Amino acid sequence: EWVAYVKWPDAQLLKCRRDGSRKVMLEDRLFSLGPYWSPDGTRLAFTARERTTRGEPDQPWHVYTISSSGGKPERVPGLTQPALGAAWSPDGKRIAFFPPIEDRSKLSKQPHILIVNLETGAVEPVPGTENIFDPRWSPDGKYLSARTVDDFKPAIYDFATRNWRILQPAGFGAAHWSKDSRYLYSTVEPGITLVRMDVATGKMEELRKLTEFKLASVMWPDVYWTPEDEPVALKQTILDQIYRIERDR
Repeated sequence: EWVAYVKWPDAQLLKCRRDGSRKVMLEDRLFSLGPYWSPDGTRLAFTARERTTRGEPDQPWHVYTISSSGGKPERVPGLTQPALGAAWSPDGKRIAFFPPIEDRSKLSKQPHILIVNLETGAVEPVPGTENIFDPRWSPDGKYLSARTVDDFKPAIYDFATRNWRILQPAGFGAAHWSKDSRYLYSTVEPGITLVRMDVATGKMEELRKLTEFKLASVMWPDVYWTPEDEPVALKQTILDQIYRIERDR
């Protein structure tokens, strides 16, 4: 029923009805990005950092949660290190995240996807994620999807076997799990093509090419999806203009 989003350039966190009505300001003190709904719809997890006195962000990224009705945002307990992303587990008790990757050429050998327990604050690394980021939890809780850092290939982690499968193609966008955990919906490059991937076989089905407009975003252009597997995109409306300047002689 609701859509959470970030208003640019102030990076304020808001929500509105899916028809655009009833806009509600949730948080305007932090520089916010990437809101994600909890499974029961009562809270939002998002990435944010403090602003300087001039209003610019100048602090490390951290993961916060806030009531979907608004209120005071709370730092996720146990996260002492900078963090991005906020993928809820299906039971709403854990969040998967990843540390900021400032320089891909200087990746450490430490895991880049971690899971924090919201009740205890305990942080557990996911093995084999030295070159993997951007986790998404499957609805059945059995898998994580993610992407490789160097070429954005889709990756699937099986909690039972504790192993990753790296799939094709490169240039895979932010993923969305189907309700039955059988498929990943996403985009591929070059251009923007909506696709559906069978998780078991890795077979990819092209759904539609986006040719009507260019995508826009706060940080990186991508497509997001509703619970009904409908794509939601931010349309770029900036136009380049050519001007003639007449000078005084």
